[in-house]
Formats: sequence, structure tokens, C-alpha cells
Amino acid sequence: MTDEGTRRPLHSDPIDGSNMSFSMSSGLSFGQLVLRLKTDGLPEDEQIAVLQQMIFFASRFESEGIEISSSLFTKTPNKRIKQLCIGLIGMIGQLGVEDEQKEEWIDLCIPLSKLLFSSDNELQRRGKNSLINLIERNEGIASNLLQIGFLDRSSDALNNIPSQSSSSSSSQTTITSSSSFVMNILTILDQMITIASEKISKSGKIMKTLDQLKRSGETAPIRRKADYLKNMIEKEGQMIELESDNEKSNEKIISLEDRIRIQEEQIRNKDERERILQQEKIDCDQQIIRLNQQIETKEKENEQIKSRLASSEEKIQTLEQQSHEKDTRINTLSQEKADIERQIQEQQEQINQNNNKVEILTREKAQCEQRAITAEEQIRTLTTQNTQKDQSIASLTKDKKQAEDKASASEVRCKALEQEKVQKDEKIKTLNQEKTQKDLKI
Repeated sequence: MTDEGTRRPLHSDPIDGSNMSFSMSSGLSFGQLVLRLKTDGLPEDEQIAVLQQMIFFASRFESEGIEISSSLFTKTPNKRIKQLCIGLIGMIGQLGVEDEQKEEWIDLCIPLSKLLFSSDNELQRRGKNSLINLIERNEGIASNLLQIGFLDRSSDALNNIPSQSSSSSSSQTTITSSSSFVMNILTILDQMITIASEKISKSGKIMKTLDQLKRSGETAPIRRKADYLKNMIEKEGQMIELESDNEKSNEKIISLEDRIRIQEEQIRNKDERERILQQEKIDCDQQIIRLNQQIETKEKENEQIKSRLASSEEKIQTLEQQSHEKDTRINTLSQEKADIERQIQEQQEQINQNNNKVEILTREKAQCEQRAITAEEQIRTLTTQNTQKDQSIASLTKDKKQAEDKASASEVRCKALEQEKVQKDEKIKTLNQEKTQKDLKI
């Protein structure tokens, strides 16, 4: 793929200097060149120059380029312009085929299909070749052609072609042209049927058209081609029906297999239930045996209970007699209890009075105790003070004794010092005398 502005001339198309200078100096975009080419009354030399520049600067698919080129091709008698139109159409179609990243392929199919249905053989050939290249490159193109109504348009175009009997008076050139047109369409249909035959209905318009071409086509190749395509569609339809029948059969088989599995599961469930019921019956029989044994045991126990009941009735009579005696005694005791309760109440009143006296005495005792506690605290305080004073006296006595001891020691020392002083004075006096004597001797 070439970039915008890359020159791609057709090697078969010589370019003269004047046209080259016009294309290089104009500097128009591809869309502007298309608009210029649509201008009415544009001189042929300018048309040639514009077409050359469009060929030079075509770098991607442009549907407008195909449309304006095909329109100009059919209008102009100039062979040079026709040649350039065909070259531009071929180049743009090839660019569309090479554009692998293109998303909207329908935009490419519409103008190319218009070329296929045009009245000019060369345009038809270009459209056919481009569509074949597209279909071979991308199988989705067949679906795109179906979306734009290619089958109906092909049917209409083929039905509008005169039959061989009605065109017998026409020239050989007209017969050849219509035959080529029909074969081009049938060739595209062949490509589409090969890829998307399941999307083509057997009851559509195209089947009637193919049947008509099979019976009254202009040439034997057309009749054979129409017969071949009709058979292809019918066979594909039969295959689709067979596949549908096979799918339905497979679904029935799957359904029957499911029913068989369900029946087998039900049978297994019934067998399991039967086994469970048999086991329950065995359990019930064993339980009945156990119950019979329990009944026999209960009957024996009932006989024992009856004998015990007779003895119990005798005991009950004795107990009733004792109960009557106890009731009499209880009445007596109740009377005694009432008397005792009255005495207790009287005693309680006396106790309450005594309690009141006790409370008064208790309060007085508490007051006395409080006074005693206060006195004791005062005694403890005085005792503490006396103790402190005794300690102070002892300390002072000790200090006094120490002072007296120190005074005695000081007096003794003073006496010793005085005596020592006297001795030293005598010694000094002696030394002075000796010194005087020495001085005298000297």
C-alpha cells in the first residue's frame, strides 16, 4: 500500500509534458480531483490531466473514483480518456483488494457491482475481475453481495436480456456482448454459490432466472453454466435438508436415549423400592414377634400387679384408719399450736419492749464508750508528751554530764599546761642564765 502522494502511473499510459505539469502544479486532493472531473463542460485535455493525476496519487480505495470513471467512460468518445478511466478503475479496485484492514467491505462491493451491470463490456470485465479477486481473498464478500441485493439485481438484469429467438435478427456483436454480460454475472454467481450456497434460497428469483437461461440461453456455455448453477443450488438445498433431517433424527435419538435412561432409572428406583419394602416387611415381622413377646411379658406383669393391687387395697384401708386417727391428732395439735402462737405473740411483745430498753442502754453505752475512747486518747496524748519530756530530760542530763566531764578534763589539762608552762619558764630562765654566762665569757 502506498502513502498519499505516491505516484503510481500506468506503464502502458504515456504522459505528455503538458498534462504532467498540470497534475504536478494543481496540488489538489483526490476528492477535489473527483469534483473537478464532475464539472460540466470540462475540456478533454483537462479530463486527461485530472485522470492522470488521480492515477498518480491514488493510494487507497475510493468508491467515488470508480463511479466517476465509469460514468465518464460511458459518456466520452475519446479513446485516451476511456483508457485512463479503465486504468483508474483497475488500480482503485486492486487497492481495495489489497486493503486487508478494510472494515466496510460493502462500500467496495457496491461500485464494483455497478461496473458488473454496466452496459460496457470493458467495465463489466473490470467489475467481474475485481469481484472475483475480492471473493477469493475474503469469503465474507459473498455475504456482503447478498446484503446489497446482488441476487435480485442479477435476476432482473438477466431477465431483461432478450431471448435467443427474439434476438435472432440482431447483429452478431450484440449477441456476443449480451453473452459476455450473462457469463460475467454467472461467473460471480458461481463464486458466491461455492462459498455461501446455504444462504441462497431454492425458491428465490434467481432459480427461476437460471431455469429460464437453462432452457433459452443464447449460447450453449450459458445454458450449461445456468444448468450447473441451478443444480448446485438444488443439491446444496438437498444437502441442507438432509442435514436438517439428520439433526432432527439425532435430536429424536437423543430424546429416545434420554427416555431410555429415564425408564432405566425408574426401573432401578422400583427395584430399590421393592428391596426396601421387602426389608421393611422382614423388619415388621420381626417387630411383630418382639411385640408378641412383650405382650406375654406384660400379661405376666399384669397378673403380678393385680396380686400386688389386692394387698395394696388392704394396706390402703389400714392407712385410711391411721389417717383418721392422725386427723384427730392433728386437730388437737392445731389447737395446741394456736395456744402456743398466742403465747409466742405475748413473748414477742415482751421481747420488743426489752429490745427497746436494750437499744436505750446500748445508746448510753455507746456514749460512755465514746467518752472513754476520748479519755483514752487524751491519756495517750499526755503519756506521749510525758515520754517526750522524759526523753528530753534524759538527753539534757546526758549533755550536762558530758559537759561536766569535758569541764573536768579541761581543768586537768589546764593544770597540766600550767605545770608545763612553769617548767618551760624555768627552763627558759636556765637557758637565759646560761646565755648570759656565755655572753660574759665572750
